[in-house]
Amino acid sequence: MTMKNFKLILITLILSLLATLSSYSQSRVTIGLGAAFPMGDFAGNDVNDEAAGGAQTGIDLNFNYDYSFSENGLGLFGGLDICYNGLRGDVKSSVKKLYESMGIHNADYKFYSYFNIPVSAGFNYTQKVKEGLSIFTNIGLAADFLKMSDMVISLNSQEVTLKTDPDIKMGFKISGGFILDKTTLSINYMSLGKHNLKATMSSETSSQDIEGNQKVGILTITLGFKI
Repeated sequence: MTMKNFKLILITLILSLLATLSSYSQSRVTIGLGAAFPMGDFAGNDVNDEAAGGAQTGIDLNFNYDYSFSENGLGLFGGLDICYNGLRGDVKSSVKKLYESMGIHNADYKFYSYFNIPVSAGFNYTQKVKEGLSIFTNIGLAADFLKMSDMVISLNSQEVTLKTDPDIKMGFKISGGFILDKTTLSINYMSLGKHNLKATMSSETSSQDIEGNQKVGILTITLGFKI
């Protein structure tokens, strides 16, 4: 076999494969909403533990794109989540008691919240169960953007503000669920890395830089609709 014939056969095989895939390929774009449960250290409530995030159950807004090569088999996915988690009530109470033990009473507190925005991509596997019903699983990498809102303590017309810089870390996302016609129900676990936290606590007269770390793990349950 000559090199020219080999190339011709190779090109023919590639074109045949692409034609086969295109005859089965389908894409799906969904938007979902659900609960975001903090996991591990992210949910810890011990104010004396530097690893504890004190995050409470929040909400997750999810955008997902799935591309399947066939009704049963491998495909690709891409996703964007916007997760919001406030601070646990018992953690807020502990912080107030801590400041009261330092002689700070009757202060007003605006506590920080967590915003995690992971962008994920990887492989999808879909299995058709019957007409209109399929099950799926996704596994891939995720780049997480973490932003914490400001914390403000006010007392006698004076304010102390804690500002935290945003941070980006790599992690992973694993999902599984059901597809019923144009509706999806999914459970998603996201391990979003150990973020480096750099913050500044400042008042009118002084400022202090603070550094720390926060591991982020989130489990979400979302109901999605094809758009």
